[in-house]
Amino acid sequence: TAVSKVCDLEIARTGLLERQAHAVGLRFVTVTVEATNRAGYYPGVTAGMTVERMTALDLGYAPPFSPVWDPVLVAARKAAGAVRDAGA
Repeated sequence: TAVSKVCDLEIARTGLLERQAHAVGLRFVTVTVEATNRAGYYPGVTAGMTVERMTALDLGYAPPFSPVWDPVLVAARKAAGAVRDAGA
């Protein structure tokens, strides 16, 4: 996963590039998605995950969007530890 910001343009990708897939003989499809950078439902509905499951999220890293240790993952790890410590 890669995320970049150039002025007001925010772009991201995940998975192999087309040329990488082609080079190793993989069949592939590509899609392009245009979207806003904020969820329309925020701050309402969440994914319904447990904090333990959240610790395994693969969140994109790019300095314009988040620090190296994403606050969501840091909070999830602390919450998962608290749940384990409480014996829940």
